[in-house]
Amino acid sequence: MHNIWSFLTSRTKKQKRVIGIFLLIFFLGIFLRTYHFHDWLMIREDQSRDASLVSRIVQGGEKWPLIGPFMSYSGEGAHSEENAFHIGPIYYYFQILSAKVFGDYPDKLAYPDVFFGILTIPLLFFFLRNYFTRSISLGVTSLFAFSAYFVQYARFAWNTNLIPFFVLLFLFSLHRLLGKSEKDRWVPALVFGFSFGVGIQLHVITMAIFFITSFCVVLFLLKNQSLRWKEWTLIFLLVCFLNTAQIVSELQTNFSNTKTLLISTSKNNPRSLGTLVRNDLNCHMEAYAYFLSSYGGNRCAYNLFDISTYRINKNPLESVVSLVTLIFSLFGSLFLFRYVRNEKEREKKYFLYLVIVYTSIAFFVMLPLSRSHLSDFRYFTSTFFVPFLFLGFLLQCITRRFPGMIRGIFIFGIFLFPLYFSHYQVLYGQFSSLQLKKQTCASHFTTLGELEPVASYIAGNTTGFKEVYVRGDKDLHVIFFPMQYLLGKYGIQAIEMKSTLEVPDKSVPAYLISCRVGWRSQYPYQSIDRFSIFQINSER
Repeated sequence: MHNIWSFLTSRTKKQKRVIGIFLLIFFLGIFLRTYHFHDWLMIREDQSRDASLVSRIVQGGEKWPLIGPFMSYSGEGAHSEENAFHIGPIYYYFQILSAKVFGDYPDKLAYPDVFFGILTIPLLFFFLRNYFTRSISLGVTSLFAFSAYFVQYARFAWNTNLIPFFVLLFLFSLHRLLGKSEKDRWVPALVFGFSFGVGIQLHVITMAIFFITSFCVVLFLLKNQSLRWKEWTLIFLLVCFLNTAQIVSELQTNFSNTKTLLISTSKNNPRSLGTLVRNDLNCHMEAYAYFLSSYGGNRCAYNLFDISTYRINKNPLESVVSLVTLIFSLFGSLFLFRYVRNEKEREKKYFLYLVIVYTSIAFFVMLPLSRSHLSDFRYFTSTFFVPFLFLGFLLQCITRRFPGMIRGIFIFGIFLFPLYFSHYQVLYGQFSSLQLKKQTCASHFTTLGELEPVASYIAGNTTGFKEVYVRGDKDLHVIFFPMQYLLGKYGIQAIEMKSTLEVPDKSVPAYLISCRVGWRSQYPYQSIDRFSIFQINSER
């Protein structure tokens, strides 16, 4: 950890300039992640479900959970909470602690997400400094700080949002444990135990990757007779402590959760091995390109191994982006293997080897999961740092071949400026639509600032009622659970209508929420921002 301390205590003029640039990047990253945080907080079913649970716990109506969120597409049925595998409860614990300190409300529950999202910025810089110069590390870190994808995912509550921070902390501390020159490895051992104990509770993917990677490192240390049993005993005890709740739950339920996981992993995948490998490679490369540039969508959409993808007359921009994505990933991988082969410094060589082992394990873990419903890029955040490393390799190659001023202009103009501009375009579009409240019906998401006045309106028009029927139209099917949570704050129980044509109890107020003004005009309605709230109970 000495390089972090030496950086923070630098005294030379050049080092102070680097610290100044670093702080500028850091504070701009904070601004992007916290600007209008309350009003623009995305809230959907998962966030509402977690907020309701935390509220009951904070108010003393329920005990702290022994297990955490359930994993979709696990167990016997997709999206079946009862039959699905549950990860550890650490994410709920973060939310509960935040609620106890700052208050019980959705934006307060998202504070851990934005907190760790912000801390990922400096952690990535120090992670990159294990191999790159300060200048390259600053340039690459600045792209992460401005990345539209990671800005967006730091602005709402979801267990996967913490993965980037704990992945970096896991690798950073593990690299320190590999270094024989580290005089005191107790601190890295504590950090590693903490990152491991938390990381395996964030998602089943990180759980598998962390376990297998750690096992490989232990085998390596045993082979080299450099395994320190006292440190690894401390790590084991710390991991067990952080996962005490899960262990207790498994003992109480005869390991039912573990059995569910084994059933899920033993399911036959109907796709051939070649198809799975192609899908896995394809989605990883597309995710890398999107993390780095914001070009394309946030799901796997192209087939980079199909020649028809590159037909110019099909879609010129899409073809160019696909080709650049393929070339960037291939050359980045070649750079990685070339540098690890030529590297003479032992700690840097260990760093590159650790990256190769970790990313290879991540690829094989994702291999049986490479089906269409796992095409969302959030499943690939466990390797989010890879495209930033690839860019660092490219910049390092250029800096060794061009002199100072020419090098700077070339790097900024050809590589960095287009990437900055792409993130600016996406962020400007997102922030503008939120500021002007012009999100389209097709956006399929709502924000806390949008729903609060709707909930207030419904609550104000249901005086004396303890129940109300609520339904979102087909474009706002995600609205019920957030409304149920917000109306619960007014002491009103929201019941979901299955049909807008039939109200089960016509003595109870009923509302349909739509983003189509004047639709269902036979009912009285109130417009609030982009929403129309139709009062469809004709007897009131």
